[in-house]
Amino acid sequence: MVVRTKELTTYSPCVYVIVTPTGAFLFYRNSYKMTINKNSTKAYKLPKIKVSYNADPSDKMKTIINMEDAAKTFLPVFNGFMRHHEEVWVMYLNHGLKIIGVSQISKGGYSGTVIDIRIIIQIALQCNASGIIMAHNHPSGNLKESSDDIESMNSLKTACGYLNINLVDNLILTDMGYNSMMLDKIKFWIS
Repeated sequence: MVVRTKELTTYSPCVYVIVTPTGAFLFYRNSYKMTINKNSTKAYKLPKIKVSYNADPSDKMKTIINMEDAAKTFLPVFNGFMRHHEEVWVMYLNHGLKIIGVSQISKGGYSGTVIDIRIIIQIALQCNASGIIMAHNHPSGNLKESSDDIESMNSLKTACGYLNINLVDNLILTDMGYNSMMLDKIKFWIS
């Protein structure tokens, strides 16, 4: 059923597909006028997406040489809350293992936090990262990875693989030390 009003101003072609009880398809084309709401004073503007990355060109980029170096670089970020609550941070690296930047991914409670892989990948694409190192703390002081830690690392590794981004490592930090979840499985790449 087509409803017509007196506010019609422009024509819009329509194609209809009708399926009959016998399964036959009927196609026909017709043109109907489109209505314009007279109460609307402003045309709808599509929202624009803007992606930006700000880096100070005068900053020297630090190079990560091993996982101990990465853990020591992350430590100042975690110092204020190491035993209070869990947070996940990601370090983004260029192809020469130079740090592009770090970003907080999530903040949780004493026993865990939620990791959204899409956020990690989105930031990696925005800053054109070739590699990432994910780090999170265990407020309990336990350096052993949990089943959730392993599951999130595997999910991130799969997502990174699709986009040719190297998951360099997943670090667990405590005030007693760090655990590299991939130390035996990785080799650094430098072009």
